[in-house]
Amino acid sequence: VLTRESARGAAALERFKREISALAKVSHPAILPVLDHGIEPIGPYFVTDIVRGEDLRVLMRRRAPLPVTEVIELTATLAEALAAVHRAGIVHRDVKPANIMVDSEGAIRLLDFGLARAEGLDLERVTQTGEFVGTPAYMAPEQFDCRVVDARSDVYSLGVVLFELLTGHPPFRASSVMAMALRHLKEVPAAPSQSRSDVPSWLDRVVLRCLEKEASRRPGDAEMLATELRT
Repeated sequence: VLTRESARGAAALERFKREISALAKVSHPAILPVLDHGIEPIGPYFVTDIVRGEDLRVLMRRRAPLPVTEVIELTATLAEALAAVHRAGIVHRDVKPANIMVDSEGAIRLLDFGLARAEGLDLERVTQTGEFVGTPAYMAPEQFDCRVVDARSDVYSLGVVLFELLTGHPPFRASSVMAMALRHLKEVPAAPSQSRSDVPSWLDRVVLRCLEKEASRRPGDAEMLATELRT
């Protein structure tokens, strides 16, 4: 359900309806189908299946480190799911372990398209209260400094998740949002193999390309990333 604050204004509601309609057309096993949507006294809403399982954050605490081959397969599946979302004209903007579920049968699900945040699915960098929209540890540099956010921003966030799946920790850690922003904007991350010796050099290169500061230096889209991982 979209919060009342996020649903203020005819434009926000129209954008919500348009983008939910687009999301309803996305077909990928890792994306839950939209079964229904509308507007009720509680606010704009959509209906989908319940996922019974655990998110990647919980899974990593329980099983880390995951085998490299499993990490590659999981990330490739997520990249393919993001590619399907991007083809519908939607950018997720909050890809992180807590929004990725592994269901009771082991299938991957990408969840939470920001419906509780400002202006429906068309998320803005900052809400009206001045707070960041997104999770700083996983946000692309352009999400911090007003540059254009597009599919390559999701590729960056997925690169952060891939780094964490391989090493057990994200590439950058900081005690404040400002410090985290500066690290994403300025610091070059270490190669995952520096934390884990069985990470092959080609996978180091893939991860570090995803984490390039300039979007133009990243894989062109999530589909290219998926292809590279599977190859």
